Amino acid sequence: MLVEWLRDAVTRHGLRVAIYGAGNAALERECRSAGLGAPIASHPAKASVLRDAAITWRLLGRLPAGVPVLLAPGALQQSILQCVAVLLRGRRLAGYTPMAYSSRRMGFRGGSLRDWIAGHVIRRVHTWITISREQRDLLVEKWRIAPPVFVVPNRLALLERKAGPAREPNGAVLRVLFAGRFDANQKGLDWLCERLRVRHAEWRGRLHFTFKGDGDFAPELARLRREIGADHVEVSAWGEVSHAMAAADVLLLPSRYEGLPLVALEAAHYGLPVVASRHAGVSDLVPASCLFDFGDADAMWAALEAMRDCGRRAAALAYFRRRVALTLSAASFGDAVDRVVAAMR
Repeated sequence: MLVEWLRDAVTRHGLRVAIYGAGNAALERECRSAGLGAPIASHPAKASVLRDAAITWRLLGRLPAGVPVLLAPGALQQSILQCVAVLLRGRRLAGYTPMAYSSRRMGFRGGSLRDWIAGHVIRRVHTWITISREQRDLLVEKWRIAPPVFVVPNRLALLERKAGPAREPNGAVLRVLFAGRFDANQKGLDWLCERLRVRHAEWRGRLHFTFKGDGDFAPELARLRREIGADHVEVSAWGEVSHAMAAADVLLLPSRYEGLPLVALEAAHYGLPVVASRHAGVSDLVPASCLFDFGDADAMWAALEAMRDCGRRAAALAYFRRRVALTLSAASFGDAVDRVVAAMR
């Protein structure tokens, strides 16, 4: 989404944007597609924290003094030394982050001490940008960052196209899709796999689970498929997600924490309701009946079972689409980008 709103800023405001980072083929494709040009690789692959900070320090010494700097850490606790390097150089600094959760919530080492150190640095950043009301509230209330904190909502150009209708389940088996990065901690896949093993006698023949993506947890998912059976659990590599959604009845997001997952927006477009944990970043978009507390397996099963009812499925999807239209419209996105550009200028 950072690339999406940078493209909007370039197109409508005439900004010049130079993107620096480690070599990243996926990022290069995104930037070229957005008309931003290829990123300038400051080193060929991911570096250590200290090396990143040193590279940033040297880079800023070569850039004109009036150029503002935008850092985009995946979480607040990351890139702290880079923030320090920018601030020591006396640069105007903006930060863009999709997640403002605590280290304890995200399973980072250091816990409260790490957050205490990070807090002293991030409160000196001049402008913060995030992706949702929930994350903005965390920045202001938990991290005590002085407002305004700007929200540029996650959205997809896909949302401007005609959306597909709600689909009825094919037969007695409800087809459940997980699509995304195979990450045990953040995505909650370790917990979900354990629940599927423990209660397989209850759901086999009633539910079919498809896991589509890539990541370190792939071998464990493959083992689950062997144990439960390929007729009940499918694992496939990441690719065109529309085909997987066309073959599913509901998208499941069992995450411990998220910002706002784009795959949920794709699901709404393709006619899939979403069942998610309350920490999966979609609490403002899906009805309460489709939410469960992470770790509450009974509530998850109940929410999935409710999706067998065509009326409930249609109502859940309609609610999601109304909320998306209200909060993630092209107009609201453009207004948010305008406010960020004005602040950075």
